[in-house]
Amino acid sequence: MPSSEHQLLADLFKDRPESGRVTALVGQIASILNLLPPGYAGAGLWESKTTLHPVELSSERVALLYNRQGAAARALVVEIQQDIKEDKRRSWPVYAWAAWRETGVDADVVVIAPDDAVARWEQGTITNGRHTFNVQVIGRHNLPVITDEQEAKAKPLLALLSAGVHLQSSTPPAGSSQIQADKDRQSAAQMKIADTVARDIGLPDAEIYVRVLFNHLNAEARTMALEDSGPFLTKFEQEARAQVKAAHEHMVEMALEVYEARFAALSGDLRQDLRQELVKRTPEELVALGGELAKADTPENAQVLIRGGTVQHRSGRGR
Repeated sequence: MPSSEHQLLADLFKDRPESGRVTALVGQIASILNLLPPGYAGAGLWESKTTLHPVELSSERVALLYNRQGAAARALVVEIQQDIKEDKRRSWPVYAWAAWRETGVDADVVVIAPDDAVARWEQGTITNGRHTFNVQVIGRHNLPVITDEQEAKAKPLLALLSAGVHLQSSTPPAGSSQIQADKDRQSAAQMKIADTVARDIGLPDAEIYVRVLFNHLNAEARTMALEDSGPFLTKFEQEARAQVKAAHEHMVEMALEVYEARFAALSGDLRQDLRQELVKRTPEELVALGGELAKADTPENAQVLIRGGTVQHRSGRGR
């Protein structure tokens, strides 16, 4: 079953045909790969689903590239590949042959790989001993990083595809901490672009797409992405703050429960008073306090600890 990341990238190629965005994306990908035919005039979508018994072709999209005379000059079979699967190296030549059989023009298989290791694997020559075949690979090595808002508006699906590929990568940048910081800033900028573009074009499941990409960011990039962010990221920030607040309140209640388990139930006023002291503590301080409360020998000493004081523990247990 395809992963959510796979499906969200695949859905970019299923955007409303009447918008013209998918055909524009196909042309942009073909340009990156130097696959545009002489006199390129535009792209179109091939809707037929080819079935070769017993092999069923199930790519994300088949598109045609047209010349100025309006004739189809090349076919592109687009595939998203997240993992290394050896059987795909036997399927891709069949995809190209089937597309050629149906469209009557030379066909290339374009594989989009967010993972660097998968991209390198795909670039190897496929051979059965007599015939060879090469797929065309789109990955971090050749897909441009789009962080300019005007460029993203002009190429919305390419901007979303770029964010999907670059932000999903688990490969850390090699080099110094400054290189990592620059990468975090780039990731945050791409995240903001994806947030804005996905909303502006009415991408189906736009919030899910943005959330999946956001979850791939490290803590530093998330913090930067949430500064002056768009609608979805603002919502995620509010959710994150609510979760942090809820977790902190839970830790406060746990500290009070430790007290009551050691000694006795707190009266309403005293409980509220101690609670107000506890909410001032950081999560780390509350964790440490829990251990101290477990060793407190009297309720008075436990209250001193809660109020930020220190006590000397006697051996044995109080009350």
